[in-house]
Amino acid sequence: MALGTTQKSGAGWEALSRGDWPAARDWFEREVARSEYGAALEGLSWTAFSQNDADRLFWARERAYRRYREEGDPISAARMAVWISSDYTDFRGETAVANGWRQRARRLLEGEPLCPEHGWLALFDGEAALMVEEDAERALACARRAWEIGRQVQAPDVEAMGLAMEGLALVTSGEIDAGMSRLDEAAAAVVGDELKEQIALTTCLCYLVQACERAKDYDRATQWCQRMREYVDGRQIALGQGVCRAHYAGVLIWRGKWEEAEAELAVAEAFIRASRPPMAAEAVVRLADLRRRQGRLEEARRLFSEVEWHPMALLGLAEMALAEGQVDDAQEALERALRHVPENSRTQRASALALLARVQAMLGDHEAARQKLEEVRGLSEAIATLPVKASFHFSAGVLQAAEGDHASAARSFEDAVDLFERGGGPYEAAVTRLELARCLAASGRLERARGEARAAEQALASLGAVVDAARASALLASLGVSSGASPPALTARQVDILRLIAEGRSDREIAAALVVSEHTVHRHVANILQRLGLPSRAAAVAFAGRSGIL
Repeated sequence: MALGTTQKSGAGWEALSRGDWPAARDWFEREVARSEYGAALEGLSWTAFSQNDADRLFWARERAYRRYREEGDPISAARMAVWISSDYTDFRGETAVANGWRQRARRLLEGEPLCPEHGWLALFDGEAALMVEEDAERALACARRAWEIGRQVQAPDVEAMGLAMEGLALVTSGEIDAGMSRLDEAAAAVVGDELKEQIALTTCLCYLVQACERAKDYDRATQWCQRMREYVDGRQIALGQGVCRAHYAGVLIWRGKWEEAEAELAVAEAFIRASRPPMAAEAVVRLADLRRRQGRLEEARRLFSEVEWHPMALLGLAEMALAEGQVDDAQEALERALRHVPENSRTQRASALALLARVQAMLGDHEAARQKLEEVRGLSEAIATLPVKASFHFSAGVLQAAEGDHASAARSFEDAVDLFERGGGPYEAAVTRLELARCLAASGRLERARGEARAAEQALASLGAVVDAARASALLASLGVSSGASPPALTARQVDILRLIAEGRSDREIAAALVVSEHTVHRHVANILQRLGLPSRAAAVAFAGRSGIL
């Protein structure tokens, strides 16, 4: 790692550059035992960082800072102050302490010639503005300063991170094309092996996936994710196992690949909780959203409540309240979410405003709903990704249906279905088909309504969306249609196991409840799936719920 201006040489630095953390740590530990000089302590801090040893990291960083001060090297001391600031945010969530260290770095760099440390300071100022203060405009200014410094002093990592941060800030502000162009370029620099610093590599990639989530540009995220995963895993970059993986799981959830998403989230949450607990919310909130879609509502509610301050959690709680008919609670959650999202964070406001328009329409406040819908229209035209456009049409359909204009509502829902499907969102498309079926039935177009409801039921059952599949079955029944053929017969013990799976219990919990071995549970589950001809436990639960097995 070439992390600053101080001359660094020796076997430890060579081991760091090739990612051999144990060898590097052994060398630096011996050096520090021999003499606690700044460069040795700094090198030790990077081995601790790479191995997620927070205690040793803070000890080495702060010790290196003091030694550099004693050695009369203010630039290296400033570098340590910048990284200590970043560590206090990531490992401990202590933003006030982090701010103090950034200010110390700023003071040390006053009057010093332009160097990479000025760029790193600008980057972490920008990250604080974007992630803590949610000030996209300030983050944009910091990112552009970092990029310019990186270009001038020929620091490619600083330059690329400045480019990526500028892209994320632009996307957050609703300037999607310009922002994504910069993020694409930064990601290309990463996979093109132009960068050296571990934190620069992972941050550029994570900013890209995060921007794709905010703009709902899942096609772009899918194109980059596999390439990025190959790059990160091939270099054993630990940070790629955490927050980046959680964001990637969000893409998989949208794509309907729920079992893959759950596996990614399990790895991500375990890694984050063990190394960077303040970031665990990114995995928790996405797992909660997955549980909501699966119909495991109590678990979803508990997980959302753990991270209720997170904007995604408030939106998830609002979706659940709306589905349960608690419209006032949904409105309260959405208004609370919007209070915490600045006006210039346009991509983050779009989803909340679209949902709030639906809520107000259901409450009978059609004028307020129309006003919100106009805001959503403007955002959908600016952001211009298929899921955001689809969300606008869906909300428009809800308002039109509430006003009794079922013909117009059906057209809006048809447009939303088309856009959701083109955008690769099978769950959203299926849920929209249910609303389309209701509007068609209200217009007397019963045969078409039955077709849409049947397509929704099949898609939701295949995904494992238990509650929504049951809603589709109930709608089909109200339209005079059976929800399917008689289900295959299961043994009493298989029904018991299926019921416990539907309650969200693990194989170990099922084994304990039935006083059998986990191996026996595994065998029963395999037999259940084979008998029902279904690919997953979630699909079996959905099928059982709609067919009456339970």
